[in-house]
Amino acid sequence: MKENFLFVCYRDWAKSTHQNLKMEIPMALTLEELEAHIHNCKDLKYIFFVGWSEIVPQDIIDRFECFCLHPSDLPKYRGGSPIQHQVIDGVLDSAVTMFKMTSTLDAGPIYKKHYLSLDSKLDLIFMKVKIISSVLVNTFISDIESNSEIQFHPQSNEVATFRKRRKPEDSEITLEELTRLTAAELNRKIICLADPYPNAYLVCADGKKLFIKDSSL
Repeated sequence: MKENFLFVCYRDWAKSTHQNLKMEIPMALTLEELEAHIHNCKDLKYIFFVGWSEIVPQDIIDRFECFCLHPSDLPKYRGGSPIQHQVIDGVLDSAVTMFKMTSTLDAGPIYKKHYLSLDSKLDLIFMKVKIISSVLVNTFISDIESNSEIQFHPQSNEVATFRKRRKPEDSEITLEELTRLTAAELNRKIICLADPYPNAYLVCADGKKLFIKDSSL
């Protein structure tokens, strides 16, 4: 049975998720490893992409049942950097959503979602994402093992929102933000840009960047 599954990831928290699975399934850390596994494993049917940001080749999505775990209450916050965008926007109640991948980014039918609170610092958020992700994948594996009928729910494009992946320069706290944003708003920007993400920073009079790794109110 384990030959039917593949877990694809590269972030540390996603690797920890793999360790919490009920079944010891293979893992790929790069697209090259993924393609090699596809070539060598003839029984592969299901691929889980967890904490993954690279574009998956369409032929892989077409050939296998590919699932992504996305840390937002889809169809809200499709696209890149979903946790950062939600925290900056002041979203406290979110979800981790497991959906079947299609040709449209983050728009495939939903398998299940679990509640995720964003009311904490980044390391605790990722700890919760790790736990929820393992529960979702384990539930799917159990459904396959028991031959349960798996139901999917289409996403509504009418209420969908999309955000672009954040770039390092987006971490700058500008003079305009210092005069416009409240302390709570600046605090949210700083704490969601903790390591390993590009930290928030100020550009000083000498042109040097002063990085801010943490904040509290």
